[in-house]
Amino acid sequence: MIYFARAENDKFVLFLGVILIILLVLGSYLLIEKKCENSKIKKVFYIALILQIIILLVDNYFYPFPTIDKDARAFERYGWTSYLLGVNEGRGAYNYYFINPIYKIIGFRVAILFGTLNIFFNMLININLYKILKMLIDNRKVIEKSMYLSLLSPITLITRAGILREALIVLFISYSLLYFVKGYKYKQFEKKNLLFSFIFIGLASIFHSGVIFIATGYLIYLLKNIQTSKIQSLILLIIIIGLFFIFKDSFLKKFGDIDTAQIIKQQNYKSITNAGSAYLKGANIDNIGKTILYLPLRIFYFLYSPTPDMIRGVLDIGVFLFNSTIYIYTTYFSLKYFKVIKKRILKKKRLFLTSLFLSFFSTLVVFSIGTSNAGTAMRHRDKIIIILLIIFAILKDEYEKYKMNRG
Repeated sequence: MIYFARAENDKFVLFLGVILIILLVLGSYLLIEKKCENSKIKKVFYIALILQIIILLVDNYFYPFPTIDKDARAFERYGWTSYLLGVNEGRGAYNYYFINPIYKIIGFRVAILFGTLNIFFNMLININLYKILKMLIDNRKVIEKSMYLSLLSPITLITRAGILREALIVLFISYSLLYFVKGYKYKQFEKKNLLFSFIFIGLASIFHSGVIFIATGYLIYLLKNIQTSKIQSLILLIIIIGLFFIFKDSFLKKFGDIDTAQIIKQQNYKSITNAGSAYLKGANIDNIGKTILYLPLRIFYFLYSPTPDMIRGVLDIGVFLFNSTIYIYTTYFSLKYFKVIKKRILKKKRLFLTSLFLSFFSTLVVFSIGTSNAGTAMRHRDKIIIILLIIFAILKDEYEKYKMNRG
């Protein structure tokens, strides 16, 4: 059912929807004009905005949009029901701390509000990525290519226009990365910026605990780069390891309301392994040894599914062509560039790049272990695409410098 029908086709709700779209356009225009001076990237920002508004209008007033039809409507339904019943129930923190409180404040079933907020969040995410790339990259064309990949990824445009938590989580991640990069670039404010990077990743982990592993790279950078005594470093490392073991079940609760020992077994539940988009269906991964053995395949499918052998229809073809291929392209060329210029990267930049890679890879491993179908993988990998794009841009920039120096 479309959201407008859920609001009983209330004309006042329709009026509010029009006002919200106008505010979205105005707010996005002011943001883009103020923060982005590159005329080519500006145009792509506006194309992305228009496409997302079209998706939003179709999803709210005409027909449930593919990939944001079921889960998104469940979030919204819980939010409105919680308001009517005076409770705070739903599907996790996104309901508890975002949708439900907003419905409680406004008192109207204006579902389009959450879509407009997510679209604006997407504009902020990409502005943050643009700021990051400007601080790190000298080559304008490299910045432009990376921004195009981020702004025009069709699946990202869709999921960040629906009532899903991805946009809010990635927004916090983008601010975390922005402060991490500032900490790397500006020595005099290093500790303060790194503190903010941890705060924002903590906020993101409220809505999905798996993203806390992005902080792995930050910790390595902190231990290796900031001037501390060996005793201070050892104490900090002991505290970090201790906190992980204390809260490890909470960190991994994204796999379900179970303890850590059951996580591996959960991946063999028939409801998961028999899903239409499930991968590795024939593998009985029921212990740690098999989990480690199959981990490379899990990572492969998490990043690139649905692969051609998994295609079931037009939607799968679309996801492969317009989403999986972005990950194939960025990972392939990142590895290619790194192979050529790995010995030419300066020590400080190498540490920074290594830290980013550890943030990406540790989070990738956690999500890969906990994901068994292409639909879920498609949404979860969106949480780390911004890190992958930064790594890709740095390596491509270094590669272009190397080519230029060789003549």
